[in-house]
Amino acid sequence: MNCTLPFNISNSEGFVSVDPLLLADRGGLVHLFWSERVTGTKEDSGPPDAVMYAVWNGENWSEPIDIFLSPPENPNRNIAGIRGVIDDQGVIHLVWIGPDKTFFYSSALASEAGKASGWQKPYLLAKDQTGTQYSADIAYSSPQTLHVLYGRSAEDAPRTVSYVRSVDGGQNWSEPVDIYIFTDLERGASNIRLLVDEPDKIYASWTEWDTSGNGQAILFARSLDGGNNWDYPVILDERVGQEYERDWNNLAVLGENQLIAFWEGGFRAYPQAQYSNDGGVTWSEPIDAFYWLIADNGYVSFARDGAGRLHAFVPRRIREGYEYFCDRLPGCG
Repeated sequence: MNCTLPFNISNSEGFVSVDPLLLADRGGLVHLFWSERVTGTKEDSGPPDAVMYAVWNGENWSEPIDIFLSPPENPNRNIAGIRGVIDDQGVIHLVWIGPDKTFFYSSALASEAGKASGWQKPYLLAKDQTGTQYSADIAYSSPQTLHVLYGRSAEDAPRTVSYVRSVDGGQNWSEPVDIYIFTDLERGASNIRLLVDEPDKIYASWTEWDTSGNGQAILFARSLDGGNNWDYPVILDERVGQEYERDWNNLAVLGENQLIAFWEGGFRAYPQAQYSNDGGVTWSEPIDAFYWLIADNGYVSFARDGAGRLHAFVPRRIREGYEYFCDRLPGCG
């Protein structure tokens, strides 16, 4: 496998650059977004305060530009959790978590995304977002429907998982509908994922966290009518006793009514898989799918190639006692 040497696209030495997102369009362009600190001095060590963008044209990366800069009146100015999709018309739709529980949406033609002027003025989707890691996601249904699920934290009320959508490509948005309400006031949602299975099935999952900061459970919900109605969520798995956590779930469609949920947790940070053969109504027991791997390193990423094969990218390290597996894995050392 021949790979180029890594290099710094953000060129932000001394400043934080996090939360990268890659999207590829049908024209062959690769769009890269990330959060970066662009104001102040290197000694500030503050959170990222801008949404950055660069594009790969097949030969070179463009110079990065900021497409959204957090308003200076916000004390923390934090930008995080960038998520996005590209629709059939070649429009990029982006959501991100802003400072002080704000939550924004913007869009641009993929061909115009390299210019700050090509992006629509950011639209404030919510100002009661929970602000935890990746606590929002966006998905797309042809021809113009956008689905957004996010953790909501209304004042003096239990936190919820809430759904909004646009049926006109982001021009107008529905009022939020709560598909899950946390009964414990010290719990909320993070690491939310949305998956659309055409024509009208939407699958969702999220982590339920508590004030310890660790995931206590992973929940799954579905809509079979394009988001009009949602089944009551089911618990995929829960933390037990002194176990580490349940977190970082991702979903993929394997076939007709066949799903996989892939998360991290158990006694330690073990990668676990669960399967459903009835569209998410019931689920198998967790399987220690990669018993030689360990680490709390984020989502497993799924991608399906042109031949229909599903690939999983697993950001983990070799588990103690299984170092000999490195001999079987290219690039392991």
